[in-house]
Amino acid sequence: MKKQSFYIFLAMITILLMSCQNHSEKKETPVDSLKTSDSVLVENEKPLIDSLLKSDSLLKAKFPTLDSIFKKATFRDSVAIYCNHLFKKDIDNQEKIMALMSYRDSLKPILENFSYLLSESLFENMKKWEKYEKELIEIGFLPFYAEGMFSGLTNSPILQAQIKEFGTPEFQLMTDFENANGKSMGGEYPYLDLTANIEMVLIGEKMSKEFGETPEYKKIEQTYRYALKTLTDLHCLVQTDDTREYILHDISRDFWPNATDVSFMEQFVKKHKTSRFAPAIKKILVNVSELQASEDLEKGEVYLIAVESFKTEEEAENKVFELLNKSIDVPHVISSKKGKTEQYHAVYRFYAQEAKAKENLKKIKSQFKNAKIIHIDYNWNEL
Repeated sequence: MKKQSFYIFLAMITILLMSCQNHSEKKETPVDSLKTSDSVLVENEKPLIDSLLKSDSLLKAKFPTLDSIFKKATFRDSVAIYCNHLFKKDIDNQEKIMALMSYRDSLKPILENFSYLLSESLFENMKKWEKYEKELIEIGFLPFYAEGMFSGLTNSPILQAQIKEFGTPEFQLMTDFENANGKSMGGEYPYLDLTANIEMVLIGEKMSKEFGETPEYKKIEQTYRYALKTLTDLHCLVQTDDTREYILHDISRDFWPNATDVSFMEQFVKKHKTSRFAPAIKKILVNVSELQASEDLEKGEVYLIAVESFKTEEEAENKVFELLNKSIDVPHVISSKKGKTEQYHAVYRFYAQEAKAKENLKKIKSQFKNAKIIHIDYNWNEL
């Protein structure tokens, strides 16, 4: 009987996914209008699931705010079905856990669009929004914000006990990684707190060592690589009074949104000495790539110390990731244009001053014989 019930659940997920696809093709939003903060009227749409819901008593009893807000929403039955399965005691294998997570993923874009509109209607009723947020988190949806405004939904942890009991080691690590990724989202300055990014790098490193060929690792690999870049693709802006501001990504001089707090890199080196990335990050901190601050973000020149050049960005990214895994401090991927030809470079360091670039080129010539200086402007044109 339990097996039969599970297959019914899978069929329901299939119906939900098909319905979501149909809605996406029509480019309709799940909410057409907000009548009051307590109720939502959805016009000109059909319910995602018809006549499948047997009971919504759990939604009413355990999540009264969601129940009141979703009362007239056409997707209410879908949420109630999800909650019914989420809190059942018959989730006793990884397959069922994965099925429920897929169901959650299918609900996310619907609830996200709904939450955008709801946040506008509850602008002056923060207590109700806070209750709504709390209940969303309990069922696996974590709101994130930028400049105090709702920006989207990511995942909050669900089924923790079941994952620990029935999940494979790589599945457990993957869900830990995804939960950390959820915590990393949002903020006006998203790189000023890298706590979750550090957690992602440590989990990703462990997975790459132990489960590098598994689907679970392949699923998180690109996000893992990006988290690593937030600890390594670092440079500083030197102000006229010799103060320094630390910035992430490429040759950016935009304090917003790329500002970062270098203490997190310092913390990584001290606390995680056994990480393969610790030696490289330590060297980067001792000798950070450097640019001159300027009010005109297009004015100025940059001297790149490129150790190898490629035709595609992917090749350059792969090379930098390979070198960092070998504890070699080559952290940047930067492009340059010469006429119609564009190249992507694995870059050791870059500087606003040619003398510093020449000095640092000497340091790595023994390790990278073909290393060279490439002179560009802030539009990536070679000079």
